[in-house]
Amino acid sequence: MAQPKQINAIAVGAVGAGLVFIWSGLRGSSVLSALQDIIRGNRPSGSQVHGISAQSGPTGDASTGVTGPGKQYCASVFGGPSDPGTGSRGYHGDNLNGTMSYAELGMGKAMGNLPYRQKLRITYKGKSVVAEKLDIGAGGAGCGGHARGIDLWYQTAQALGFDGLGVVSVEPVS
Repeated sequence: MAQPKQINAIAVGAVGAGLVFIWSGLRGSSVLSALQDIIRGNRPSGSQVHGISAQSGPTGDASTGVTGPGKQYCASVFGGPSDPGTGSRGYHGDNLNGTMSYAELGMGKAMGNLPYRQKLRITYKGKSVVAEKLDIGAGGAGCGGHARGIDLWYQTAQALGFDGLGVVSVEPVS
């Protein structure tokens, strides 16, 4: 029986879980069996793992969405004078200036595909504001063991005393 050809490099990303696996040298293994090993939680046979990165934690999991009080996500800031390339229009054309607003990251899916204009109570270090979804964005690396799920419009961030990157709690508001 002929030995399967060596697979020199494979990269697999599971976006919803925030996992990235990169390995090489899968001698005697097919791509399918390697993927089955990963799904079962095993290291692929005959492989050398070069890097494993996990961004999602026990909270802020994109698969569950914002379902209850205190759901935590890594947050960042966008817009304003220090970010002139962003502009001031949301994804439906809303003028973001003067608003308490946010962007759901993962192109609008990081917190469960919240509807346009969904209001959230966002809390950071004891301060809270109610903001609405007026934009979406790509996202970035997580922080504090949480997936990056939300970008705060700079005026929303200012109201919270939030500067840069940090963990916030969110809950839906009717």
